[in-house]
Amino acid sequence: MTELQLAGTPSGLAGVVSALRDRLLQTHCELADIAALVQVVSDGLAGTELALSRVSVAILPVHAALDGIHAVWHRAVPDRVMTLVRAAGFLDEQEHVESPLYDVLLTRRPLRRRLSVETPGLQPQLRRLALEGATDYLAVPIPSRSTAAIVFTMATDAPHGWGDEAVERLSLLLPTLGLIVEVLDGERLLDLAASDPLTGLCNRRSLDNGLRQAWSTCSRAGVPISLLYVDVDHFKLYNDHYGHVAGDRCLGQLASAFTASVSRGGDLVARIGGEEFAVLLPTCDAPGAELVAERLRQRVEALRLPHARSKTSDCVTVSVGAATLVPSRGDARERLVAMADRALYQAKSEGRNRVSAVAAGVGAEAVGKSEEGQVA
Repeated sequence: MTELQLAGTPSGLAGVVSALRDRLLQTHCELADIAALVQVVSDGLAGTELALSRVSVAILPVHAALDGIHAVWHRAVPDRVMTLVRAAGFLDEQEHVESPLYDVLLTRRPLRRRLSVETPGLQPQLRRLALEGATDYLAVPIPSRSTAAIVFTMATDAPHGWGDEAVERLSLLLPTLGLIVEVLDGERLLDLAASDPLTGLCNRRSLDNGLRQAWSTCSRAGVPISLLYVDVDHFKLYNDHYGHVAGDRCLGQLASAFTASVSRGGDLVARIGGEEFAVLLPTCDAPGAELVAERLRQRVEALRLPHARSKTSDCVTVSVGAATLVPSRGDARERLVAMADRALYQAKSEGRNRVSAVAAGVGAEAVGKSEEGQVA
């Protein structure tokens, strides 16, 4: 046994919990994610009177637009934690509403259940645990200042379940668990806040931040900055004809094509609306921006994704507006955005499935157009 796997009496358990808490506080910076935390806790409590058969930490966002995460350790596979990511909106699904976690989220109070296959009215998840031999179950909400409710759960197959004193000892561990989960989940939520959940691309917030930084850099250096606005042609008609599931799948494929069209580390591809995308190209001049825009348009067309309702082609296509300028004193970022928006409008008004480009501050104001591989 390790020093954390102390034996059996309530006082021994108190020592285990205390040692585990100290270890977590000392090493939490080394934990990669919630799953790693669950693994350390389950390892630390192994060999005690708790006789754990299952340990989990669930993060249940209070905002239905965020996803959730549930890391579960099971004694059947002691060296691996299974991580379940719940897509946004899962809080309203029947499976969650019928789960003990829902009760804890609703009441914000601990839930204790003695388990037996003969117990009437058990929720489906608890009945499955009982069929596996579990005799006792505990779910405890952990106080949190984050955008999520944190629930710590345990199950045991000890013949007589847990004594109340043993459960009380575990309460000493909960504040530490809550603190560490908040840190780990905060990092996860920062990643979520910076990305589009459907495509995995950057979102509008990331684009705004990236444009702010790139603008400052290019302004100081006196070099061009380019911005592409991309719109999927007749995408509402696509959704109406093929359905929103197919539409989401289409957007995912387009996102991959957009990402493959840029090659420099500082370039940024973002989804900024339903079927609207943007590509930020720092230190990229007008010819370079047109080249990237045309490459992107051709990659999409080469996918040959059928679009029976398109008024432009028999496959999915995109229109691209490219804008380039050299930031100067008194210029605002909004000018570049307005130029890209105007160029996109021109590409759409002239027939779609084409690139329209506008440049300023790099010589005379210039507008170019490209279609079907021809760069103006």
